[in-house]
Amino acid sequence: MGEKMSHYSVYKTRISNITTDFLKQAIKSLANHINAEIVNEVSDWYGNKHKVVIGLKNINLPRGIGFGVSKDGVLTVDGDSYGQWNEFNRIKALAQNYIKACKVAQNAMALNPASRVTTKVQEKAVVLEVCV
Repeated sequence: MGEKMSHYSVYKTRISNITTDFLKQAIKSLANHINAEIVNEVSDWYGNKHKVVIGLKNINLPRGIGFGVSKDGVLTVDGDSYGQWNEFNRIKALAQNYIKACKVAQNAMALNPASRVTTKVQEKAVVLEVCV
């Protein structure tokens, strides 16, 4: 039969101008919303460990998904989706949406410090409400 096709990958996203501190803050907040564990390494199908700036694990994503920031400030997503495709892709999309929402909230607060920000997390979407 077919062989296992595990492949650890690092994906560059279109999200830029973020710092490592901002990334860590956003992913920690997301973890609270989705009841995920924060980790600093993820593994591939074969059990090899890979260090990440910050990562998430849950029951459906036992090897985890990692996040980082490239030298030019672009969000990267790290991991091996083999055997956990659905959850890996869901968290990959959700994290990107959450980080974008955090950037919008940060900008709103900078423009009007009295703003109230509410964030709701859905399957792959993030609903951000800013009240000025």
